[in-house]
Amino acid sequence: MTQENSVIAPSKPTNILPFERDNDASAPDRSTLSAGAKKIRDSFTPEDRRAIIDAKPLDAATAKQQLEKVSRKAEPSNLDLAVIIAGLEKGNAGEIAASAFLNAIQATYPNLPKVWVKHLREAVKNVRGASARSATKGTAVNVVNVDDFPRLCGYAVKALQDANKLHPTLFERASNIVEVSTGTGISVKDVDLYRFTAKVNLATPFRKSFGTGDSAGYQEVSCPDDVAKFLYNCDLLVFAT
Repeated sequence: MTQENSVIAPSKPTNILPFERDNDASAPDRSTLSAGAKKIRDSFTPEDRRAIIDAKPLDAATAKQQLEKVSRKAEPSNLDLAVIIAGLEKGNAGEIAASAFLNAIQATYPNLPKVWVKHLREAVKNVRGASARSATKGTAVNVVNVDDFPRLCGYAVKALQDANKLHPTLFERASNIVEVSTGTGISVKDVDLYRFTAKVNLATPFRKSFGTGDSAGYQEVSCPDDVAKFLYNCDLLVFAT
């Protein structure tokens, strides 16, 4: 068994705090991977990464049982621990359970510095997040720093008109866009540019891409001003009168 695959902590662990957000791994990971976590992640082969991604969801009790089983091995690997951590993350056990499990790893293997155990979890999160990000590449629309202006306008027109067909609130009156609400009574108000932009944002998310490789992902942003102004002043949108 090679040193990269055995449970051996780095001789000089870094002091960089690991990634500790407790959120769904499907969300894009915009964190900076610490040097210690990167070293662990890079030691994983493609087969190792697939095993981490395909880990079965675990609750806290089952994860502890898996750890006890792994501890019986003469020389358990980083991957053995990583797969259990991945299962705990996938099972949404929560931060308290995850922290307790990291403490259990350290108690089982006293030679492992606490920071190394946290780096292992950070590496697992990064591998799982990279899979989710890869699944979204090529599928995101309304990417403001990728799609051109006509395409962004086309997305917004279709989304706004589809939303208005489902719940009609916008109408045309005397060549102006008006909004009809039926709260305590029927009211009709002219829609200014600010309100129009808000309606577009409610109808369709706009996105901005960031990063490259494993750090690539998307974040939601508001409708670009030039898109909103153009749609507000052009005749592309057709509302009932």
